[in-house]
Amino acid sequence: RLLSPGTPWRLLNLLPLGAMLFDLLENVCTSIVMAAYPAVPLAAAYLAAIFTPIKWGFVASSFGLLTLAGLTLAWRGIFKRSNP
Repeated sequence: RLLSPGTPWRLLNLLPLGAMLFDLLENVCTSIVMAAYPAVPLAAAYLAAIFTPIKWGFVASSFGLLTLAGLTLAWRGIFKRSNP
């Protein structure tokens, strides 16, 4: 195991859900903008512009965490094999 069962670090598993939530919010806002065409609902347009970088921040953090976990597991595996 990479993390013990009681550690609060396990909450990092929720990062992809943050990406999903902000993607959904972005999609709702852009759908409102498209449905209101030719009018421009500024609040929905501004919110979509805010949700997009937040979503990508969660996506990047998720991939970074996944990469870090993979490297950590590989590192532990290499040293377990080399030290009998």
